[in-house]
Amino acid sequence: GYEVVDVDPTGLCCGAAGAYALSHPQTSHELGELKASQVAKVGLSLVASANPGCEMQLRSHVDSGVRIAHPVELYWEALRAGAYSDLS
Repeated sequence: GYEVVDVDPTGLCCGAAGAYALSHPQTSHELGELKASQVAKVGLSLVASANPGCEMQLRSHVDSGVRIAHPVELYWEALRAGAYSDLS
């Protein structure tokens, strides 16, 4: 299983915000770096994000040792591993 932890209780945006990263690249980069430092401070090995823009932003700023994954990926992996075999 996974343990859910709060990286940032204030909900600071990672800086992707749809087209924001394209229209404000410098600020977007700074926000991405800030979010990456929050992830590093917590010491995570996995970050789940349901937003593709956030996934891309995090992948470009978070240390390569931290996996960035969509929750559906994690669910699929659990299904393949038999975690839900008793539901049938």
